[in-house]
Amino acid sequence: MILIDNETRTSKSPRHSYTTNSHIVLSGDLNGAKRLFGGTLMSWIDITASICAKRHADSEVVTAKISEVNFTYPAYANEIVQINAQIISVGQTSIHVEVKVFVTELNGESRHVCDAKMVFVSIDEAGNKKVVPLLKND
Repeated sequence: MILIDNETRTSKSPRHSYTTNSHIVLSGDLNGAKRLFGGTLMSWIDITASICAKRHADSEVVTAKISEVNFTYPAYANEIVQINAQIISVGQTSIHVEVKVFVTELNGESRHVCDAKMVFVSIDEAGNKKVVPLLKND
């Protein structure tokens, strides 16, 4: 167990770590129903969310939990998938990330296709848990 003094912890705004990634759905990303394979999307989500968590922690992070994933609409070949990740809360060593996924059209319109909530744990070079900055409310 890590004992820490919250008064000495630094804090960061969620804006500091906000992360967005985009992908084009290619034929190799499709499942048998010719839709984006859910496992591929989960990989993209995990990568985007982990970048967001690393930016907040200023260290390596590991995925500890995927607490919620909701696939609301499919994505198809040649569509552009945009993944947005932001920190929603932190513990002593954990970082909770909310992810929203959209398909964006070339005309700028978008549709929400998936959301997820994940928890990451910050680790140091030896693989031990590391204290993370507090989250500023701004």
